[in-house]
Amino acid sequence: MPHPGNWRRIVQQALARADWDRALADVAPFLERPQDRRVISQESFAKLVAP
Repeated sequence: MPHPGNWRRIVQQALARADWDRALADVAPFLERPQDRRVISQESFAKLVAP
């Protein structure tokens, strides 16, 4: 169960399990600029939840 002390670890674990090729394919049609594809990655999302 997520709580203030472990939510980051839970999100990071989910990010590690994600199929990033599929995630990019899912969101690509909604991106206004093709170059924004570079931010759809495990690394960029992991930075968002890093302490």
